[in-house]
Amino acid sequence: TYTYIHFVNLFLSDDQQLPAMKGSGDSAMSPIPAAATSGKAGMDKKKKRVKSMTPEELETFRKAEKRTGLVYLSRIPPHMKPLKLRHLLGEFGAIGRIYLQKEEGKFTKLRKQQGGNKKINYTEGWVEFEDKQVAKSVALSLNNTPLGGKKNSFFHDDIWNLKYLPRFKWNQLTERMAYEAAVRDQRLQAEISAATKGNHFYLENVDKAKMLRDMEARKGAKRKSRDDDGDGDDDVRVGAGVMRTFSQKQVKGYG
Repeated sequence: TYTYIHFVNLFLSDDQQLPAMKGSGDSAMSPIPAAATSGKAGMDKKKKRVKSMTPEELETFRKAEKRTGLVYLSRIPPHMKPLKLRHLLGEFGAIGRIYLQKEEGKFTKLRKQQGGNKKINYTEGWVEFEDKQVAKSVALSLNNTPLGGKKNSFFHDDIWNLKYLPRFKWNQLTERMAYEAAVRDQRLQAEISAATKGNHFYLENVDKAKMLRDMEARKGAKRKSRDDDGDGDDDVRVGAGVMRTFSQKQVKGYG
């Protein structure tokens, strides 16, 4: 009885609550109130709000961002992951963020179909150094040099392809990636729309061709039935057209 009353009270307002029976109390053995209470508490939880930065923190963040420098990698060695790249370049200076662009899905699918490696490949990447002077020196000194390391390392004979990007910050990179994603989506939508229009145009032409064939078939059937009846009206074909002949009544003269 207590379980039923407690369950009903969950759906009633405060002024409509049913009174609990004597001898009943909050029992930990009652599964329904515990589950319902926890669910209600979970619904009452508000979304976590992001704490805004103070003016001092914002100024410190902007100064730190101005000191950063970005290095562009035009080629990523096969199967190299961001963690490995951070480990290799982290020896020369403090690194902030790293972004590697994955290869297109069609190339991955083709490589897997041909029996190639199934690991993820990256085509290009960007590395943010906390000091732009370090980023500039790393790009100048390591560009076109072998990765090195142990001789039995998988990346020992690969070549660094680095370029320092002056006056280029991470927020510009994110804006560029968002712009490219929007352009790619827009191009995809345009291709889908063009394919849909072409499909509709093809189906309309098919329907028109079928309608014209049916009309020609009906005309041929009518012409054949008229010729079989022999009503006296003969059609004579002249060139590409048809000359129709009609029987004439003879006019009797007076006299």
